[in-house]
Amino acid sequence: MNTLATSRHLHKSKTHSVSSISSQSEAEQLRVLTETKNFLSDRDTLVKVIDQSDQLIERLHQFAQLHWSLVHPQLLNQQLTTINVDSKPPSSTAHSNALNILCLDNLSIPHRRTSGGLPGSFKEIDSSLLTNHQSLASSMLCSRLQFVQSHLADLRTRVLDRNSRILVTGDLNAGKSTFVNALLAREVAPTDQQPCTEVMCEILDKSQIKSPLEQIHAIPHGSVYDIENPTTYETFPIDKLPELVNVGSEDSEDSGDEENSSSPYQLLKVYISGPEHRKARSQEELNATNAISLLRQGDVSVSFIDSPGLNRDTLSTMELFSKQSTIDVVVFVVSAENQFTLSAQEFLWAASQEKAYVFVVVNKWGGIRDKVKAERRIREQLRKLSPATWQERSELVHFVDSQDAITCAQSKATSNDLEVSTEIEPFDHLQRSLSSFVFLRRSISKLQPAQTYTRNLLQDLQLITATNLDAAKNFYDEAQSKLEKILPRFNQLSANSHLVDETIGHIEENTVSLVYKNSRKILAGALKNIREGKPAQPMSTDLNSSVSYFPVYDGLLSIFQYAEEVRKVLISSLEESVKLAECVTRKSTSDAVEAIQQNSVTKNLLDEDYLNGSSAERKFNPHAMFSKGRKFALTNPTHRGSPGHCASTLGIATVADLVDFDRLNWFKSSSSSKSIEKYLNSSSGATTGLVGSLGLGTLTLFGTGVSGGRAFVDVLVKLSELAGKKGFRKWAGTAVAVMSVGFGIYLIMDIPRAIPRNIGKKLERELNEMISASSRSELTRRGTSRSTEEASEDREGREVRWMDYELDRLSKETRKVVRLTGFEQREKFRACFEKISGQTSQYQVDLEHAKDVQAWLIQFDNDLSNSLLTCNSVGFKNLELRDSHPIATPLSSPF
Repeated sequence: MNTLATSRHLHKSKTHSVSSISSQSEAEQLRVLTETKNFLSDRDTLVKVIDQSDQLIERLHQFAQLHWSLVHPQLLNQQLTTINVDSKPPSSTAHSNALNILCLDNLSIPHRRTSGGLPGSFKEIDSSLLTNHQSLASSMLCSRLQFVQSHLADLRTRVLDRNSRILVTGDLNAGKSTFVNALLAREVAPTDQQPCTEVMCEILDKSQIKSPLEQIHAIPHGSVYDIENPTTYETFPIDKLPELVNVGSEDSEDSGDEENSSSPYQLLKVYISGPEHRKARSQEELNATNAISLLRQGDVSVSFIDSPGLNRDTLSTMELFSKQSTIDVVVFVVSAENQFTLSAQEFLWAASQEKAYVFVVVNKWGGIRDKVKAERRIREQLRKLSPATWQERSELVHFVDSQDAITCAQSKATSNDLEVSTEIEPFDHLQRSLSSFVFLRRSISKLQPAQTYTRNLLQDLQLITATNLDAAKNFYDEAQSKLEKILPRFNQLSANSHLVDETIGHIEENTVSLVYKNSRKILAGALKNIREGKPAQPMSTDLNSSVSYFPVYDGLLSIFQYAEEVRKVLISSLEESVKLAECVTRKSTSDAVEAIQQNSVTKNLLDEDYLNGSSAERKFNPHAMFSKGRKFALTNPTHRGSPGHCASTLGIATVADLVDFDRLNWFKSSSSSKSIEKYLNSSSGATTGLVGSLGLGTLTLFGTGVSGGRAFVDVLVKLSELAGKKGFRKWAGTAVAVMSVGFGIYLIMDIPRAIPRNIGKKLERELNEMISASSRSELTRRGTSRSTEEASEDREGREVRWMDYELDRLSKETRKVVRLTGFEQREKFRACFEKISGQTSQYQVDLEHAKDVQAWLIQFDNDLSNSLLTCNSVGFKNLELRDSHPIATPLSSPF
């Protein structure tokens, strides 16, 4: 009875236990499925954010290339600091936040920063050079954006890959290979007291290859690895690994060149079996050593990358930095003896920009005597380098001794000593934490680094956008201020531009008119005096003047010499009149030039502030006018007083020039004949009166035009009429004798007066004929292209006098000088107006450009905000590290 009751109780207990286990299994399956669903959703969201980030970077890069030179926040802060030293404090828009991803540092090593320096400080770049050359900073920022785009491509590939890659790195001789061997519970990576890893070794699960044997795929430099293409790698057995990782150092020792040592392979992929597949170990042995498969659980594979030391050389350090874009988890091994070196601090700072959590393994902990002091120093350094890792230090920071862990694991496999189990407990905790982090906390280990990097990138882009919005606003305000300052000036010049032409044209016409008037007065007076036989200008007492005296008549014997002297004096005086007209013209022209240059209209418009760089104003030299020899100069410039070449034959006296026939024209011919008839027919005329009347009538024979044929015929007719009179025949002989004697005496006495008058009239007449002939010849030469009739009409209707020629010459010279001065003023105004107009147009273009830039940046910032909200929506709920679950093989999930 008791046995039956006991059996029933046991059956009920067993049934209850099975039911409890079944319900726990279902709950675990439900939890895994929920986490899987959340993981896939978060992964798709992050991929979307990564794609959006790539598009945003491409848009910003194109914008920087085509429309706007990007301003870096570091440079803007420096400029604001410089500008605001003695001015108002910088506005709230002066961003002081440091960039995480897009900082301008040493671009040869991605993400590298100055250790211990403030975030955003320059390394190996002169900040003053970048400040003075914004285009250089913009170009460097664009290069940085291109690098980030390639990093995003790697990040996207990494997120979509269900497998994980763990980078084991650290300083030289930190025990990285020993740590990897301890994790894998077998001697895979070669170890030595001296650094022996010269090339990166990636250890993977053998199930990924078709070969039943463990083997090594050595990838040469320059080759792209393809597991399906054997030509991209070289295959070696697993026992060749020590030789392959040291091939570079052995070659360098043989050659004596340690600095340039390099392996022929860029990467060694080592395919090994996990502990659960190795034939040498039984299940009891695995249970005894608590071995955990870190290479594969379910459908998820993990690879370990054993790397050379950070401070091995520059090339290996750069390679480690560049590997971060393809790494999911970083396990940083630090020697407890050396703690965090400079290269270690730089690496951890760079890794924290993407991976908030970094596994930190303080190796060789067993050899430290003062563990409290060493632990305190390490944690103080870690708190600054990776704050997130420090907050989760119970799960992420482990103080172990990898070599002791290997030794103790081997001892535990042969005995169940409790003391041995206690010694390896820290390492077991590390293994389980790492396995949980990689396999069960995949949202944190695989997705959170991508989220962290993308969030930092979007925040950097927001900071750069805000900085450039400030720069665009400053650019807009500056352009608007300049435009407001220059626009009144532009409007003034535009509205008064016609005044310049009107003022200068008015001065020019008035000056030419004044010169023509004054010169005509001088030359007309000179010609009048010449016609009257007087010098053109009054006698001069100046010894340098060519007209210093008028010749004296010495009698009939020197009459032609007298005539020649008179001709020379008249020609010289006429030349002096021309020079006087030129002098008056110079004075009027000089006044006009000064009036144009000092004109209030042009002087007010042409502000010197806007004429920097314009041509200097030329000084007017009045003596330069008429400096060239005239074509019809009347005197020889080398021999004062002697006629010039053109005047050498003008006004030469002949016998006809000895008598002034115009002087003899006392009475009109018709009135003279009537008066003679009156006197002859008078009954009361006395004899003496008849003689007087005969003498008077005879004199009328030399009336107007006596030298002409018509006048001569008229005289003959009158004489024939008088010959029929009785009184005329009676006294004709006496009257003719008296008249002849009187007329001869008169002619002799009138010679000193008649010669100058006749030569003067002849000189004027011949001058006019010479000018007209020259003008007709010029018209004939210029009119060869026109018809003969037109040229003939122009020559007939164009009789140019000497005075007109000289007036035209003086007016043209005056107009040329005044017009040249006016042209200079107009050119200055044009240059001033073009400069002001160009500046005004440029400022208006700058305003529109600044508006467009601000509108584009505002829209870009909105898109950034939306992408950042999407990125932050991935919350990783209920996945805190401290909420650790027991290690269990996950379901066959689509991870």
